[in-house]
Amino acid sequence: MDYSPKGNYLITSSGSAVVVWDAASGNKLKTLQGHQREIEAVALSPDGRQCFLSAGYRDNALWDVDTGKKIRALDLWGVTRSVAFSPDGRLLVTTSGSGELGAKLWNVEKGYHLHTLRGHTSRAVSAVFSPDSKYVLTGSLDGTARIWDAHTGDELVRLIGLEEGKDWLAVTADGLFDGSLGARQRV
Repeated sequence: MDYSPKGNYLITSSGSAVVVWDAASGNKLKTLQGHQREIEAVALSPDGRQCFLSAGYRDNALWDVDTGKKIRALDLWGVTRSVAFSPDGRLLVTTSGSGELGAKLWNVEKGYHLHTLRGHTSRAVSAVFSPDSKYVLTGSLDGTARIWDAHTGDELVRLIGLEEGKDWLAVTADGLFDGSLGARQRV
């Protein structure tokens, strides 16, 4: 489920169909159909004109919200658990629920894979862009969050929660670190 950037419509999934609703009246505007499986992830582009729908296992596509037509498929393997457009609308980040540990960055206009963000030791379950579209933050079941350069795919900072979040540690790719007092005493 996602709201359009201006809040004028809402997009929801039900089974293999996605419905676009008028947010003010609650009226159904259109249905986007064409996926073979249940929709797992939905995201609207910042301008609200495109949406990404994932039904997993190579059933993933960008759609034109106005026309209700599929623009292009993206060659993703497995189930997409999290998806987000960059604020400038040029990039898309996806995380997988099917064994892939990292996240993937995509060129929206051309539909091709740019980078795989590798480093987590368990599945990445969420990903978002910074407001300036320069960075990606991923969260993983390994208890870490990581900040990546959205253009190079390089890991910049690893954020580690300790003692169930009571303490924290931030480590850069070149080994610099900072943290809470308790975490620094452990290092």
